[in-house]
Amino acid sequence: MSILDIPELANLLASHLSLLDLSICIRVSKTWNYTFVPHLWHIIPPPASIFMAQSTYESVELLRLATRSDFLAAQQQPQGSSQGINNKAECSSPASSLLSKYGPLIRRLTLEQWQLKEQPAARYGTSFSNFHRTTTTATVDPTQEPTEQELLLHLLKYCPNLQSLHLDQWSGTDADLDFWRTFARDVVPSLVQFSVEFTYQCPNREKPYTGPVTVSIPPILIDKCSSKMNQLTIPYTNLFLETSPKEQEQDQDVEAAAMVSISNEVTEDAGEENEDPAGNEKLLVGLRSLSISAIEQNPDLSYFKSLLRRCPNLETLHVGTIDQGWLQELAECTKLRRLEIYNSTASSLRLLANALRTGLPNVDEIKISYGDHYNDEFVSDAVVASILSANRKGWRNVSVPTLDTLSSEALVQHSTTLESLQVRNTPGFTSAQMCQILSTSPYLHTFTILAEGECVDPHVSHILAEDFIDLDPVTNSLRPWPCASTLKIFRAKILGIPRPDITQTYYGCTRGEPVVGNGEESNVAVVLRETHSGQGRELQAHVYERLSSFTRLLVLGLGHDDRDFGNENNFVEEPGGAWVLGDQAYQYECLEMSLDSGLQKLETLKDLEEVNVFRMATCVGIQEVKWMTKAWPRLVSVEGLNVDTNEERAETWLRDPVESMQF
Repeated sequence: MSILDIPELANLLASHLSLLDLSICIRVSKTWNYTFVPHLWHIIPPPASIFMAQSTYESVELLRLATRSDFLAAQQQPQGSSQGINNKAECSSPASSLLSKYGPLIRRLTLEQWQLKEQPAARYGTSFSNFHRTTTTATVDPTQEPTEQELLLHLLKYCPNLQSLHLDQWSGTDADLDFWRTFARDVVPSLVQFSVEFTYQCPNREKPYTGPVTVSIPPILIDKCSSKMNQLTIPYTNLFLETSPKEQEQDQDVEAAAMVSISNEVTEDAGEENEDPAGNEKLLVGLRSLSISAIEQNPDLSYFKSLLRRCPNLETLHVGTIDQGWLQELAECTKLRRLEIYNSTASSLRLLANALRTGLPNVDEIKISYGDHYNDEFVSDAVVASILSANRKGWRNVSVPTLDTLSSEALVQHSTTLESLQVRNTPGFTSAQMCQILSTSPYLHTFTILAEGECVDPHVSHILAEDFIDLDPVTNSLRPWPCASTLKIFRAKILGIPRPDITQTYYGCTRGEPVVGNGEESNVAVVLRETHSGQGRELQAHVYERLSSFTRLLVLGLGHDDRDFGNENNFVEEPGGAWVLGDQAYQYECLEMSLDSGLQKLETLKDLEEVNVFRMATCVGIQEVKWMTKAWPRLVSVEGLNVDTNEERAETWLRDPVESMQF
């Protein structure tokens, strides 16, 4: 008997396979195909990957073509035979067969409105070209062409087992109100996870939204959520652009009228179903995660306040900012554990600090980001420190934009409970404080103080090699760190290593000598010298030893792309006369990442998937990358091999034998 003969074991096995693994399994035999194909349909579109990027688009287009074809066929049938899924399933068309066969397998569906529009066939591969021809040969009267909303509702009729639905960039004008009412009535009650994002412009991109529909739609959707709804992400306020005071007053009047209309609709629905007239106050006992965008712009908070009261088991709340108007309702969310505030102001953070001191006993995860505020005060270091100091339980996960002197001191007090730390800007975070967290955090799995993406701030602290080594002077060995068995993501600069082999900057100037920068003489960088011959290699050996103790490490980020090409002051004139980006924040006193310096000590990192040595004076050659691909079997990404000729050759070598490698 094969393991595939036992459905429970086969499903358990499939749940641990990646998309690529599943695509390989279905080609083994008919039995394997029958077992594993359903799992490929559980998530549509499939997660984007470097192996199957094209299939992400094709799977959605295939569904669109099938749905459109079946919709048009249903429209041509007599009215008595076109009702319900069962009658549709009896049709012998390829579209109906495909929807009937695979629709019930879909568990998670993500769709943008444009994806249900007709797309050029040339954009896709040939895997379903025949199907494309068979479903588009018939000429359709433009007046009968289904809208994206009609196609969505038609498709969802074939997905009775759908649990998670994510709609991105969908229209929310008053012309769409009937669609959203139908959607709320027929689809929302059966969902476990639901998110929707409205566009700021109409699909034709010619004019911005007007009207109050985006205010009235969210309550309609929310009021149809059932007790099994677990995760809800929804915008609540209007998406108006800048308006005059008179227009704002008119908007508020329209909002009030919309809320009355919604209330009447809910009461009517409740009467039809013989439910309590206050049906919109029904508890959402299953809701664990709630994300409400732009809540700070809503002039009437009464509905949001009532929504918070309906979520007794809420654990995660994502909002724009904290408002005094619903602070009491927030304090009553005693099971709340995670707060995400994406548009924080100084005043809202002060309110949050007070709420943490007086209530919210279980909150131990915080994520703060700053928005653009024209009339609000600057978020100071003291304000961030007040948030970090207010927690009585001990922070587990902390993500903040900036750590300065006061906030760094406050954070260190939570090192024994800390599991994840992510910071972009660290002007006051010292090497000693970083190592204090690393050496006293038994649960730490993520330590990130290197920013990613655009607009990288240059104020990035670094760890000194001697602090990171943490050598016991008695035994002359490294002190054990409790995070060695838990750390999975490490992104931080490690500097303070003398590098006598680096005598020139990467643009050809002698290190320690001034260079011309934008017409002015730049500051002279201090070059760290060895106190004794071989000190640099000794320090590197110890740093490798410390890194090798992180045996569960998945991501090793010692560098990052901090180049600011938009600032002309960052450019210098190289000896040849060309103007190039200067070496501000470039790492010279870092690890060589070469076999001669002790790279082979990192052989213990068998789970390593990503390595980043961007903007570092490393010495990686072909021998090093050969060793990496052999020692780290799960390696999929190497970033930073673009410094000198050796590393360029190493990258070229990697691209040939390791086609899946990312750079």
